[in-house]
Amino acid sequence: MALSRLGAAAAAALLAGCGAPALVLPHAHAPVHAATPALRRAPVYLYPAAATAAGSACPPRAFVFFFGNDVGFWRAHERLAELLSAHGYAVAGFDVRRAFGHLPTGPARAAAFLAEVDSLVAASRDALGAANVPLVVAGHSIGGGLAVWTAVRLAAPGLAGVVTMSPGARGHLRTGLSDMLGQEPHGADSFAVDSEVARLAPRVRVALVRGTRDPFRYADGQLVDVGARRFVVPGQGHSLLNLRAAGPVVLAAVAYVLDGERADPAISSGPGSP
Repeated sequence: MALSRLGAAAAAALLAGCGAPALVLPHAHAPVHAATPALRRAPVYLYPAAATAAGSACPPRAFVFFFGNDVGFWRAHERLAELLSAHGYAVAGFDVRRAFGHLPTGPARAAAFLAEVDSLVAASRDALGAANVPLVVAGHSIGGGLAVWTAVRLAAPGLAGVVTMSPGARGHLRTGLSDMLGQEPHGADSFAVDSEVARLAPRVRVALVRGTRDPFRYADGQLVDVGARRFVVPGQGHSLLNLRAAGPVVLAAVAYVLDGERADPAISSGPGSP
């Protein structure tokens, strides 16, 4: 992949010292072609860390496995993956809508989904040179709830934390009209996102990214009560489309789950905060 397509400023800063650049909004670029036939057939899109793609020996800062939403892994998620790539993260974007389409129904569905994700996490890490760096599981909307649910059960090593963006109070392993209409699932196959957060090991940090205009923000109190740290995107709704507003907040959330860095109180709040 050409250096210019990755954002020359970000790549140059990373090449200079394997560190993180100041906020860079990168030029658009397509994900790389997967290295194996199995990955090429899978609903996953790979974005190497900028310095890695530019030929540096610097490893990615972390590997982010990102769950899309009921629309799929769409342009807003692609732009976020590009931003994370420009800041030194290797990213695999997972199209859950495509994945759900070939899963069995009934009791075998959850096990089949988890087996597919486990396999894709391992294969994507290898393809991106990120097998030995920390793992961050992230997602948006329905994918935010799935990120938490999956992190509880994932067999992959090195899990550092979860970044859940715009989640509802509940989730499930399917998509449908109710999700498009913004309705919470309550079927037998659904789960409470806060209950899943509570099941994570104490060492696994959880960052909740929320726009102040998101109608699902009513779920935040329960999530914060079980240990999530909230990162606020002022003026943004559920989709978090404005990358200039959402990008720095997401980067802060990823840094928090990796390093436990004390977040800027202007954009975050933790357990017990309003």
